[in-house]
Amino acid sequence: MPQGMCYLWRRDILWLNVISDALIALAYYSIPFTLLYILHRRPSLRMRGLTGMFAAFILSCGTTRLISVWDVWHGAYGLEGIVKAITAVLSIATAIMTAKLAPVALRIPAPEELERANEHLLGEMRARAEAEEKLRKAAEAARLSSEARMRSFLEAASQGFIAIGAEGRILLVNRRIEEMFGYRREELIGQDLEILLPDRYRGAHIAHVRNFFQEPRIREMGPGVDLAARRKDGTEFPVEVGLSYTPDENGVIALGFVNDITERKKHEDELSKAHAELRASEATLRRANAELEQFASLASHDMQEPLRMITGYLDLLQRRYANQLDEDAREFIRYAMEGSQRMKNLIGDVLSLSRAGTRPLNKRRIAAQEMLGAALANLSTAISERRAVITASDLPQIVADPGLLAQVFQNLIANAIKFTRNETPRVHISAERRQREWLFSVRDNGIGIDPAHRERVFRIFERLEGSDEFPGSGVGLAICQKIIERHGGRIWVDSTPGEGSVFHFTIPEN
Repeated sequence: MPQGMCYLWRRDILWLNVISDALIALAYYSIPFTLLYILHRRPSLRMRGLTGMFAAFILSCGTTRLISVWDVWHGAYGLEGIVKAITAVLSIATAIMTAKLAPVALRIPAPEELERANEHLLGEMRARAEAEEKLRKAAEAARLSSEARMRSFLEAASQGFIAIGAEGRILLVNRRIEEMFGYRREELIGQDLEILLPDRYRGAHIAHVRNFFQEPRIREMGPGVDLAARRKDGTEFPVEVGLSYTPDENGVIALGFVNDITERKKHEDELSKAHAELRASEATLRRANAELEQFASLASHDMQEPLRMITGYLDLLQRRYANQLDEDAREFIRYAMEGSQRMKNLIGDVLSLSRAGTRPLNKRRIAAQEMLGAALANLSTAISERRAVITASDLPQIVADPGLLAQVFQNLIANAIKFTRNETPRVHISAERRQREWLFSVRDNGIGIDPAHRERVFRIFERLEGSDEFPGSGVGLAICQKIIERHGGRIWVDSTPGEGSVFHFTIPEN
């Protein structure tokens, strides 16, 4: 039976229900499409299952309303029951799913909470933006301060500093460049570097710039080559240039460090001239030494020959006519003989002094004890006659001329024995290492030397007051000084009158 019969086919009641059910169905059908549109536009929503289930439930509800309209005239109550059953299942499933999602829904913030959270987030974003701006300004200020500090360093530098771009134009100069070249920096910035070069360098400069920017590296410019620069007034001056580089957003910037070496070149020229003069003086001195040695040898020979003749005839006179000479004559002959002997000794000492200063050094490593032994062997007679006591500590191996250094020991020990009056002469030789040299000491118990005469004793033919009672020519210590100085050492004496002397001399380790 159609549903219209229940309305008694009253048109007003019938169409009121039909129109109402149709509008409800239309509303039901529009809701799923709205939900599908939302899901399409917001694919990130995590409630797609619930939304789909709810859409199906609404569609089934709308379908029941359409069937109610159909039942008004046709009474398809079986179909209506099936649709209602489907709707019931969908409604129960939707209710269950909604219950499960209730905790999640409860955690969704309310609009007021979202608004507050949004305002808080906006505040944090503004604070972060302000902090980033402050940080940017601080970084910019630090960069500007660093650049200003670096510029102050460059301005204070004693070297000239110049920065050059890849096209060969000047980008930056410091105060020293202005002083060197006579330009103001405003006149140099943007100009080609060739403005600072003599004409003869300009042709090759372009190739040098190109090669440097193709393969930039830190180096000196033209090592071993005389470089020159040109001032604003056209005058030239010698320079020394170091090259470096720094990366730039446009490639590489070349950095030049310029030194004005005018004074150094002047000193080098003066030094070269002095060296040439010194070499000429050395050659002259070598010739003079050779001539002096030859003269000393010839002079000693020529002077000793007459002495030998005088001594021989005096000796012959004394032996043949001793019985015919009175005491005065014999004393005169003895004085003449002693004078001849002193002259012979003096000539020998002068020759020894000449040879000590001119003969080539034959240095080799040798034990100082061996040279001391050679000196003692030469002095064995004097040591025996004076009953001298000679002792020595452990002596090192040194690099020296054995013959010459043995003569030093011999002269110092001979003087120590000679200049001891009544006591037994006692001499002790020792050595100690000091930095890069050996210090030798020869200590005696002789008459001593007045401190005022410590330098005089090393002069040739110098004999101190009060030493006339001792034989000698005053050449022995001068020979010692010459030998030690030729070995690169020094010799001096520490002494107190009446308490003995200590002669010190040094020999370099190598």
